[in-house]
Amino acid sequence: MININVLLDRFNVAANHIEDLHNLIVILKEEYATGTFTSKLSRNQLFEIAGRLPPRDAWSEHGFLGIREKIKRDFSLSSNDFTRALNVIQQHYELAKLIGEILPLKAANIETFRVFINGWKVSAGHKASDDEMLEKNELNSTMVDIRDKKLYAVCDSVLSQLRTEEIADIVSICRLSDEYFSEMYHVIYCDYLNKFQESVVNCKSTVAHYMRKATLPNLLAGGLQLLRQDTIFNILNGEFKI
Repeated sequence: MININVLLDRFNVAANHIEDLHNLIVILKEEYATGTFTSKLSRNQLFEIAGRLPPRDAWSEHGFLGIREKIKRDFSLSSNDFTRALNVIQQHYELAKLIGEILPLKAANIETFRVFINGWKVSAGHKASDDEMLEKNELNSTMVDIRDKKLYAVCDSVLSQLRTEEIADIVSICRLSDEYFSEMYHVIYCDYLNKFQESVVNCKSTVAHYMRKATLPNLLAGGLQLLRQDTIFNILNGEFKI
């Protein structure tokens, strides 16, 4: 005779194992989709190898040969396999940082961020005043109209100072703060760039969306940190406390 309690316990254990297996498959699927692997090495193994390598500017030194041979032995790599691994590492934002390199952003530079954040600060200032009036129930439809006009005036100013590629880049970096893999940067950037090149309205509405966000500094900080943009992050943090 089957003991129902025992059966239920075993079913719960099996269900937990199935859930763990499902989660593992999802993670592996996402990791595989990043494209960060070679025929011999997984993404995690590439991170391990990058962590064992000296800074990029020291690769021409004699000591690098010993490190190279040990890595090849440890991971059963041929010289060609090792070269492929180095190529992936040097072209990857997170991996390159491990060898002392910071890869350039798609189009944005420090001035791009200054223009965007200064525009946001103006928008945030208008919104703060409106929020105070909301507490007093004094914000009417006319005031909402005025606020929106001010917002879109700021957007027009930002758009006049930045190229479409820069706008696509900075909003992609904001989006990256919600991502786990830095490899999504290229996908997100291309998607935004295509949309913005198709329609100025798409570009303006997206800028307005981020100008309204109180969390914009945090979004920029998250994206920049994922891309290991230490220099830009430190400058902006010093100037704007992102």
